[in-house]
Amino acid sequence: MRITVLGSGACLPSKERGAAAYCVALEQFTLLVDCGSGATRQMARAGLDFRAIDMVCLSHVHPDHAGDLAILVQALKVSPERRKELVVGGDRRIGAFYRQVVTEMVGSVGNFTVRVVDLEKGFEGPQVRIATMRVPHSAPALALRLTTEEGMSVVFTGDTGWTDDLVAFCRGADLLVADSSTAEGPPLSGHMTGEQCGRLAALAGVGRLFLSHFYPATDPQQCAAACRRHYDGPVVLAEDLLVVTMMAS
Repeated sequence: MRITVLGSGACLPSKERGAAAYCVALEQFTLLVDCGSGATRQMARAGLDFRAIDMVCLSHVHPDHAGDLAILVQALKVSPERRKELVVGGDRRIGAFYRQVVTEMVGSVGNFTVRVVDLEKGFEGPQVRIATMRVPHSAPALALRLTTEEGMSVVFTGDTGWTDDLVAFCRGADLLVADSSTAEGPPLSGHMTGEQCGRLAALAGVGRLFLSHFYPATDPQQCAAACRRHYDGPVVLAEDLLVVTMMAS
């Protein structure tokens, strides 16, 4: 599994960080977890072929997580060699979102099909199984857990406030990519602090923790320091275009 961070930022513009997006590449299946504004350009910067994307999973439909979906679909539409279907997954409202936003902007796609799936019902595709749980945010939002056929697991919290239910959902994950919008103190509504991310990682017993979704005013090093009060495992501060390779043990 090869994970490329396309966007480690949030909804406020940043010179250093794009909006939330992660490319997860398996041998036979490539997906985006979130597709925030600027994600398609970030794929080009990372040397990734947008035509290789098999699936887009949206944690929720705020623009910093879904803003480039229409741009990706339009790019695929004008690529005459595109034939394989694109799967688009999200919460139970994803079908309405796709029709009202993407289809309204892009129209029919022509050469390929788009299959829209409700991830709250679970998903099984080539080499990967996806489970979700609803998380507290200002819009309906999902945390996503990807498990490969070799048994590796990665959890993306998406945008979420603290909830005890996340502990069981993240239990034993090899990698936790967590919303660390601030370091400590009162969290932003619908988001976690670095300290809460560390507590979640420790309680869930995850193998490695990625802190991400940094606002421009957030100091990632302070997030990491607050996190380490609870979690003594490996902590990585996400950066745009960072690439991580995970191997099955």
